[in-house]
Amino acid sequence: MTASVAIVGGGQAGASTAAALRRRGYSGGITLLCGEDVAPYERPPLSKGVLMGGPVVPVLPAAFYAENDIDLRLGTRVERVTAAPAGVLLGIADGSELEAGAAVIATGTRPRQLSLPGRHLPNVLTLTTVEDAQTLLALRPDLRRVVIIGAGFIGTETAAGLVGWGCEVLIIEPVPDPLSARLLWAADVVLDRHARAGVRVVCDSVSAISGQVHAESVVCASGAEYPCDVVIIAVGNVPALEVAEASGLHCDGAIVCDGRGRTSMDRVFAAGDVASWHYVGLGHLRVEHFRTAIDHADAIAADVVGDPPPRALVPWFWTDQYELRVEVAGLPGRGDRVVRRDSHGHIRMSFDLVDGVVRGAVGLDAGREMRSVIELIRSGTTVDPELLMDPDTDLRRAVANR
Repeated sequence: MTASVAIVGGGQAGASTAAALRRRGYSGGITLLCGEDVAPYERPPLSKGVLMGGPVVPVLPAAFYAENDIDLRLGTRVERVTAAPAGVLLGIADGSELEAGAAVIATGTRPRQLSLPGRHLPNVLTLTTVEDAQTLLALRPDLRRVVIIGAGFIGTETAAGLVGWGCEVLIIEPVPDPLSARLLWAADVVLDRHARAGVRVVCDSVSAISGQVHAESVVCASGAEYPCDVVIIAVGNVPALEVAEASGLHCDGAIVCDGRGRTSMDRVFAAGDVASWHYVGLGHLRVEHFRTAIDHADAIAADVVGDPPPRALVPWFWTDQYELRVEVAGLPGRGDRVVRRDSHGHIRMSFDLVDGVVRGAVGLDAGREMRSVIELIRSGTTVDPELLMDPDTDLRRAVANR
């Protein structure tokens, strides 16, 4: 068994890996190196509960680290990982080094930047860290008009929260059908709910943010100009590959891993948003969701302690907006046949099949059913499409009959 593990990155994947190692009985040293000055916290609530006054949610209880003999180092930035006789050697930004038997790269993502005039005005924000959320909360008493650039998950989830504050919210998005690439038919349901809440979505591209001391308006390529009290840039994230690239790891837009998180360097793993894992039947995928980070962490911990690999991983994520929950499993949108399950005249679920095998699904407020679908995707066996389509059929039957 590896004598010690160093984990680079203090997000969901990093903290979950530390917890998974101890849960699986790993007794060696664990060092968790966090670039931020706060202990690992969950990112999804920043665009949901935190904006409604909820607390920042830690990944693990504060006492967990000391109770489980985990060396938590805050404000510590790792620059590279190199091979060493006994494992790996981590180069720290302050010039020090840390030797470990194995390393896990879990550096997550950073916000995609826009090169716009006015981008650096003080009330132009992203919503990626707890500091970002606290800055937005501090502005709340003076907010009336908000412009969000980008209609992805962060942009639309933030819009739902800000409407709850009583703000006028405008989302600017250059893609004509926002969210549809990931949510397929359910995108229309979500966007219709935003419209009923008063959120405006315009199809345009931003050319500049106007203002002297602070942002006062957003100017679009069409010539339209929208006044605002704050601008939130939510145009997606890019993997934070600086450590991986400096270490010479094989990267292809993300750190390329096998199905257990092993990278191109011996005794170096990668987990979470920064990593592209191989999924059985689906190929290599990078999935940005905290559930994926937890699954990665457990698979890596199993490999480190010599346990059998966990069950085949299935990508699974969801978005909560207003009272709606949309869940996506597997890789929908690429099947040779698509079947739908309706409820009261509305689509509740869709299933993408390839040669009769479920490879992806989208569900609207269908949490119990989606868990059965995940098992179908994991099994890789054929299923009767009539069972999938019939709203009166419990999908657990399809799992039991596989």
